[in-house]
Amino acid sequence: MKKIALLITLVFLTACSSMVRNYDEKEFLKKYDSTVKVYDETLSDYMSPKDVNSLEKRFKFLKVQLKSNKLSSGFVKEYKQKVDYYSQTVEDLKD
Repeated sequence: MKKIALLITLVFLTACSSMVRNYDEKEFLKKYDSTVKVYDETLSDYMSPKDVNSLEKRFKFLKVQLKSNKLSSGFVKEYKQKVDYYSQTVEDLKD
């Protein structure tokens, strides 16, 4: 029984760690573009608190990705400002 519980825990932790990986610039841009598109669509329609929370999570994820070592420093500087702007806007919408 202990072996099964240990195996399930190990499989779960492995699955969680493989879900979070660092993006390169191309992958980051795809995720950034899709997030901004969702942001624009959400602003044009009625926004529920669920939508705002979803956007907040997406931009937090992008902030974490900017800290990876796969991205160049110039790229990080440029997109950090953009992501911060959108994050602040989402924070304002939350209030």
